[in-house]
Amino acid sequence: RLAWLSQGSAALRPVWTMFHVLILAWGLLMMLQVRQPVWLDGAGRAVWGRVRSLVSRPGGLFVTGCAWALLPCGLLYTALLTAALSGSVPRG
Repeated sequence: RLAWLSQGSAALRPVWTMFHVLILAWGLLMMLQVRQPVWLDGAGRAVWGRVRSLVSRPGGLFVTGCAWALLPCGLLYTALLTAALSGSVPRG
C-alpha cells in the first residue's frame, strides 16, 4: 500500500511546498513583530486557564505531563510519513 501511496505523493508536492512557504512566512512575521498573533495568544491563555486548575490538584503535575507527552508532534509525523512514502529503506 505504501508503494501505491508514494506514486500519488508527487501530485501533492506543490501543496506541500505551499504549506512550507506559509509556515516560513508566518514564522518570519512573528519574528519581525516580536510577539505571538493575538488570536493564538488568547487561545493559549484559555487552554492554560483550564490546565492551571488541573495542575493545582494532587497528582496534577503528573497527569499534565503525561497528557503533554501524548500530544501529537506534527514534525515527527511529517518525517515518518515522508520516510514511509520514499519507496525504500535507504531513501527513507
